[in-house]
Amino acid sequence: MRNNKDRNKNDIYQYGLKLWKISSFMLLLFSLFMIGTTLYGLKKENDYFEVLAAAKEEQMTVKNKESSIEEEQKNDPIKYEKLVTQNKDFFGWIKIENTPLDYPVMYSPDDPEFYLSHDFEKNKSISGVPFVDGDYTEGCGIYIIYGHNMKNGTMFHTILGYKDYDFWQQHKIITFHTLSEDQTYEVVSAFYSKTYRKDEKNVFRFYNYKDIRDEKTFYEFAGNVKESALYETGEMPIYGDELLVLVTCSYHTEEGKFVVVARRIQQQE
Repeated sequence: MRNNKDRNKNDIYQYGLKLWKISSFMLLLFSLFMIGTTLYGLKKENDYFEVLAAAKEEQMTVKNKESSIEEEQKNDPIKYEKLVTQNKDFFGWIKIENTPLDYPVMYSPDDPEFYLSHDFEKNKSISGVPFVDGDYTEGCGIYIIYGHNMKNGTMFHTILGYKDYDFWQQHKIITFHTLSEDQTYEVVSAFYSKTYRKDEKNVFRFYNYKDIRDEKTFYEFAGNVKESALYETGEMPIYGDELLVLVTCSYHTEEGKFVVVARRIQQQE
């Protein structure tokens, strides 16, 4: 009898072990499938952005060849005609030379964070598309642009490089071309921040500065930017400068953000 009980216990144990192995194997297969699906989706999204970038460059080249006036080449909104036709939310194009950051920028004030989870064609997306803050108004003096910090190095992951002084030295210039004009910016500050709770006092909520045309507001913002900077660039905004603020997630703290601030400069001939 004892031997039978032992055999039954062993059979139950072996059966349970077999079930555990099968379940673990199935879970592994499912995990691999999900990882593969995610990676494929990310590659597909990145490939699409490369197609958009190539189409943008091709159209710009065609327009430049058609135009014999240099100023018209620089400030010709027609060069983005196809992109606007594809999606009326298209606002401009942002690029940092010699980095993967080379993307369209969207603006959807009725649904400000729509492009956090949608691609250029408005399909569901992991990467999303960089987008302008929903409270932007023309002439406000500041563009605040958000983008995902993707682990595969796409979207605004690039701007995390500005935590290092050497990276800043090699990538001081950011171009942001809108429908109306081509704009060039020089990075003046980079810093870690976060989305603060309402009860947190004496903190720099950079995301609340939606209009800096007032001189006092401008210098309040600029002063906080300088104080928050990770290193000294020697270049700080002066009243009247148009500012570009790039924001992505950072995991140094809960609700962490990494912020890069640049001021508009005259494009060198």
